[in-house]
Amino acid sequence: MKKISLYILLFVTGIVLGFYFFQGANFCPEKNYLAVDKPVHQQKQNFRYSSLAMLGRAVIVNGRIEEAYKNKNNELVLYIDVENIPVKVSCTLKNTDKQIKTPVKLGEIISVKGNFMRLDERMELKKCLILRREN
Repeated sequence: MKKISLYILLFVTGIVLGFYFFQGANFCPEKNYLAVDKPVHQQKQNFRYSSLAMLGRAVIVNGRIEEAYKNKNNELVLYIDVENIPVKVSCTLKNTDKQIKTPVKLGEIISVKGNFMRLDERMELKKCLILRREN
């Protein structure tokens, strides 16, 4: 009988501790590492509102290539990480074969000019021209 009551006590204690840990009980309020989420989210919202005036216009971005692939139209699409833009930039190159003489490398620094078409989870540029490439 003592074993059963001990098992029940351990089980109930585990449930209570699990509830406190997973329901967000804050035992150490000075070490709240998730406090950064709100400023980043606010920065994205501010960028979205300020960039509405640029829709349909040509913009120039400078950043680092994070991903590159060819789409079904055989155009090169680059995902660029730009320091002062809180979202990723997607850039579809026009005349890919004429612009790319040497293969692009991940991590390469690039400067492109393109038409700003839309902004959702990323900033999308179409008809991009490569202005400069660096390793």
